[in-house]
Amino acid sequence: MAAALLLALALWAPDAATSQDPVDRILHQLRSVPGMQASFREEKRIALLSTPLVNEGTVHFAPPSRLARHTIRPRPSTLLIDGNRLVMGDASDRREIDLAASPVVRSFVDSFIGLLRGDRAALERTYRIVPHGLTAGRWSVTLRPKSGPVRRAIREIRASGRGPAIEHLAVLERNGDVSETTFTDIDTRRSYGAREIARIFRIP
Repeated sequence: MAAALLLALALWAPDAATSQDPVDRILHQLRSVPGMQASFREEKRIALLSTPLVNEGTVHFAPPSRLARHTIRPRPSTLLIDGNRLVMGDASDRREIDLAASPVVRSFVDSFIGLLRGDRAALERTYRIVPHGLTAGRWSVTLRPKSGPVRRAIREIRASGRGPAIEHLAVLERNGDVSETTFTDIDTRRSYGAREIARIFRIP
């Protein structure tokens, strides 16, 4: 009798798609994608500069943690993330960062990767997730650092989108600098084979 009752409760338990928790509902949509490709336009407003720095290019995500950002304008360059490795470079130069030794950089990487794969546990290790609504498929959340060096560097991260697609990401730093990235031509059904991974997820 007890076993049957436990089984019935398990079968009737709501999944994330029907959860009343708005964070679960948003992240459930994000973690449903097999991969993502999009164009991006990033504007970084720095207090000491009169005009923003603008970068444009493409971004690729292959779960669980492989990301490639290929900047096309103003100067070709690539940023790669794969687990604990972050590599930046172009045809003539290359630089690698050990994310395990860089908590602030690690936290920003984890916030974006965590959003892309809808990983609530990873996000909540560093951030408090504040949802702002889920209406007609549209959603927005704010990530606020809980403590430590991340909180001293980043005031908050704001993300918004529609369904499984992140369309806008803003990083507000404590020093007043702001980075805003808009994503367009988003393909959330993108999957990458071995040959594409070898071609796309590398420094050209």
